[in-house]
Amino acid sequence: MKKFLILAIALIVLGSLNAKEWISFDSSTEQEPIVNVVETDNNRLILDIEVPGMYLEDVTEGGQTYQKIEIIQGRTTHDVGFPEFPMITRIIGIPDNQNVRVRVLKTSTLELNNYNVYPLQTPEKDGVENNNPFVADFKFYQTGGTYPSTNAFVDNVGIWRDVKIGGFHFVPFNFNADNGTLQVTTSARIEVEFYGYDDEHILNKDKVIAPSFYNMYDSALINFNTMGYQIDNTREVGVKYLIVTNANALESIQPLVEYKNKEGYSVEVRTLEAGFETAIEIKDYIMQLYDSDDLEYVLMVGDAYPNGSAGPDNIPMYLWSGGGGSSWSDSWFSCMEGNTDYYADIAIGRIVYDNLAELDHQILKLTDFYQIPDQTTNWGENSILVAHDEQYPQKYTLCKQQINDYPYSMQTPIFELCYGGAGATNTDIINWVNSTSGGIFNYRGHGSATEFWQWGPSGSFTATHVNQLTNDNRNFVLFDVCCDNMDIVGHAGDCLAESFMKADEAAIAINGAIVPSYTIPNHDYDKEMYKAIFDEGITTIGYISNYANVFVINLHGDIGIQNVLTYLWLGDSSIEPWTKQIDDLTVTHDPQLFLGLSTFDVTVMGTSGPMENARVCVSNDDGTIYAVAFTDAGGIAQVQFDQPVQSPGTVSVSAKAFNYLRYNADIQVIPQTGPYCVYSANTINDASGNNNGMLDYGESVLMTLDIENVGVQQADNVTVEISTTDEFVTITDGTEDYGNVAASNVVSIADGFAFSVAEDIPDGHYILFSVNVVSGTTTWESSFSIDSHAPNLTFLEFLVNDTVSGNGDYMWDPGETVDIYVSLENGGSSDAYNVESILTTVDPYITLNTTAAQTIGDIVAGNVAEAVFNATSDINTPEAHLAQFIVDFTADLGIVGSGSFETQIGGYLIEEYFETFPPEGWTTAGGTNWGGNSSNYAGGVSPEAQFYWNPSTTATQRMISQVINTTGNASLSLSFQHMVDDYGGGYSLKVQTTSDGTNWNDVWSINPNGNVGPELQELEVETPDVGSSTFQIAWVFDGNSYQIDNWYVDDIILGGGATAVFGTVAGFVTDSTTGLAIEGANISGMSVSGADGSYSLDITPGIYDFTCIAEDYYELTIEDVLVEENLTTDLDFALVPLPDLDPPTNPSAVLQDYNDVFVSWEPPGGAPVALWNQMDNPSTAGISAQDFE
Repeated sequence: MKKFLILAIALIVLGSLNAKEWISFDSSTEQEPIVNVVETDNNRLILDIEVPGMYLEDVTEGGQTYQKIEIIQGRTTHDVGFPEFPMITRIIGIPDNQNVRVRVLKTSTLELNNYNVYPLQTPEKDGVENNNPFVADFKFYQTGGTYPSTNAFVDNVGIWRDVKIGGFHFVPFNFNADNGTLQVTTSARIEVEFYGYDDEHILNKDKVIAPSFYNMYDSALINFNTMGYQIDNTREVGVKYLIVTNANALESIQPLVEYKNKEGYSVEVRTLEAGFETAIEIKDYIMQLYDSDDLEYVLMVGDAYPNGSAGPDNIPMYLWSGGGGSSWSDSWFSCMEGNTDYYADIAIGRIVYDNLAELDHQILKLTDFYQIPDQTTNWGENSILVAHDEQYPQKYTLCKQQINDYPYSMQTPIFELCYGGAGATNTDIINWVNSTSGGIFNYRGHGSATEFWQWGPSGSFTATHVNQLTNDNRNFVLFDVCCDNMDIVGHAGDCLAESFMKADEAAIAINGAIVPSYTIPNHDYDKEMYKAIFDEGITTIGYISNYANVFVINLHGDIGIQNVLTYLWLGDSSIEPWTKQIDDLTVTHDPQLFLGLSTFDVTVMGTSGPMENARVCVSNDDGTIYAVAFTDAGGIAQVQFDQPVQSPGTVSVSAKAFNYLRYNADIQVIPQTGPYCVYSANTINDASGNNNGMLDYGESVLMTLDIENVGVQQADNVTVEISTTDEFVTITDGTEDYGNVAASNVVSIADGFAFSVAEDIPDGHYILFSVNVVSGTTTWESSFSIDSHAPNLTFLEFLVNDTVSGNGDYMWDPGETVDIYVSLENGGSSDAYNVESILTTVDPYITLNTTAAQTIGDIVAGNVAEAVFNATSDINTPEAHLAQFIVDFTADLGIVGSGSFETQIGGYLIEEYFETFPPEGWTTAGGTNWGGNSSNYAGGVSPEAQFYWNPSTTATQRMISQVINTTGNASLSLSFQHMVDDYGGGYSLKVQTTSDGTNWNDVWSINPNGNVGPELQELEVETPDVGSSTFQIAWVFDGNSYQIDNWYVDDIILGGGATAVFGTVAGFVTDSTTGLAIEGANISGMSVSGADGSYSLDITPGIYDFTCIAEDYYELTIEDVLVEENLTTDLDFALVPLPDLDPPTNPSAVLQDYNDVFVSWEPPGGAPVALWNQMDNPSTAGISAQDFE
């Protein structure tokens, strides 16, 4: 099989591979280092770093055993041949052209002996033979020394468009080769100081920047928020989009030019000519536009032969060297600070074609992508992850799985896993694209100029397969992270990237590499692109890759730089992939633009309310009117013109937001010849409500409306009317007389309007009002919106508390009385008043002792409050019974809501399908071979647990469940799916249990000698651990993992077994004197007698003492009662009544010495007199009694 060949190669290089083990420095579980920003300003940055532990494995090479240390895979020092140490990296901003230096202020360290740290080996590249010899700097290892010489430093200082940045690095290890000592820094406080003036990296740019760039820097730099940058929602006019092409292409690209112009990118097209035809000349002009106009995008339209020498329709590339390598490159054009600055300041793309028909097709496909994508489904949410089968499920598959598993904060795509190692084929790719398609297509693996090379069992994916794709109006962006697919320079025909772009459908843009690129940096590049869009909200593809490259450079140094040189975009780099179902914007603005105005307001609303950071552009065809603005949180953009509008005619108004079609409207530009009155501002008066000046649910408010006359003459007898179609608003006074409004004046009528807001208005709902201003026969229209506030009450969680009436294990046992804490959360922006909650159930085994609604009171916005209910489960509740409850809640002003939950009574069932690994509460022990996998080889449904052979380890390795309480059970039923992919036999597979975490008992065991299953195992668990409150169960591999390929486990069900057997104790409680029944007697806290004196209780077999207690009777204990299995033991209690006593007579109390009170009485029957002395002194306060004859 293939694994043998892979292992043979690995063993030649490494000799032997032993277990990777987690070494904890602080008794913590496995976790990454923690980096906290303690202080940050323009003078310094203080960081606290905690290193909880490390992974360690022994590697034998050339007869020597080395220790390989890892914290985060692939994040290491960069010096080949020297100790390979984990390195912690963060991107920092360097303010105000200062220099930077680093000081370690304090550390905590520990020293480990007898180490020989493994040296960093030559990094691997995708797509080439990586038979590199073992490398060690023998001078260091043989003559001694300490590495590294510096543990904390900043490098790769450079300019990233608007910010000066660098990579902060911390290596928490030092190795002394002379004595084999490893010093570990477990915690450190580090100062990064900004000082002086750096004349090598000079940044002279404004700190007021567009929202998209602000967001990008804030996502990447750990100290950006204190660097003094501000968001500007307006934008200076200037060229933002440069197209470099030849004259032959001008007519073909015109539709794209017009589209981008109207969107607000202000396009310039420049054709090659004398003085503007070499790569250097083109770069010089790009730099001019960048400096003068703050250029953002460049599009090269033409093939990429060097220096334009291969034909009239070619645009040259540049042969760029850096990081120890070189590549023909478009990235060079995007870096404005010289040949050694690798941070891209602009985004760049390219369209290649062999004839104008190919160019026309790509331009049409591009404009259709923008204007007529499929809006009928959510196809854009999908993303396919295609992985080459090499080293499955490691390497490329692991990279894809990490992308799939990452907890994205903004949107998680619907991933389609297409792993060559799991059997996926070219047909699977084609079927997915043609039936579903998606916003992003991602390949990670080996490539050639024309193939996803031999990526799976069906062989290579080529242009033949690309041309079978029929995803009309559902074109994807392709992250093609492999080598050579983008070889548009060296390959004579169409490379695979060109095939994707020139195909009838397929891709709308593709990012790929011209030459072989480094494997580990490629993994991070791929993952960072997904994080950029789905975790950080960076939406244009050119800046997605720029962002990812900032991390690749700083994580991987020179080999990261080499990757930056070779990757480029085919297509428009300003494209935003569709990632959700595409919708239409609701846009409002004046129906005309007046000559002489300097501003124009546009409101942009999406399906969920105002759209923040939508791009709005107002322009005309000749460019004499051109302005761009971005919407604020209320969805309003104030477009500001450089000078008052002077050109009559028609202007286009456009608005574009992510995952929405662009809005377009043409309006007339007309002169102002008289008055023109519009809405200016509003003030809410909610004194009759909560008087906070905001619009809250259920309020009836008064509103002051400011009306401004932006015209040139006075408006006479002005009447203002407001209206809205909003279902949550009722206008009760919508008209007001404003009298005369002079030109350039604002008139307000205090509390002139009134309206009420529905009690059920959603929190954060924006209400759009229309304003009609009438003067004589003239009506002017404008609009405004108001944000509303309301509570958002939801059921949050519940807690079963049995510490008062039960056994205190927070698990609900049959027959137990518990308190149920129900928590409600107010996630809204208004308080909820007089909240009440009631708990109900129809479960036959549950008795709710609290049946009335419980008063919670007010819940402040953002807070949580709880109600407590009491309930009892029936003693005969079945094992693992799930009881369902309904939580209903109300608050003032008609707020109602409900939630539900279910909780288990007895049984303590495990039901695990491995949706995450390890599942919550589960652990692994003995090695690192247990993991999760997206396959379904065990016979269940994907995903599943997997024991994988690599790293080759001889050990007992367990996958261990959480601790569960099995009290009351004599046996449990267990079922699970599994499949054994055997290699050489000689090992054991087991299921074991424990009650102390140390001693394990076998439930099941096999010694495979060949493949097993997939099959369902059904077992009875009857180990001594059953019945323990600290029960755990584990799936165990025992032996040399090299002898197995995989063991897959899924669908674990534990429960439903026999509870502990019971006997019954029953009888009557009577008065020993009269023989009458006693009702309400308590028998050992387990049963209460009924009206006829009878009782019954079930208990596990054994010998017990039972005590019966009843009011007005002496308690009675009957000892050594034998209870037998499934038998009834008769046990009657005849209780002796307490004697009737007459009350004392002639009580008296006397105060003596202002301090003592003497109380006396005459008891019946000549009993002694009791004297009570109450001491008032606080230090001796209490009651004492003495008897006297």
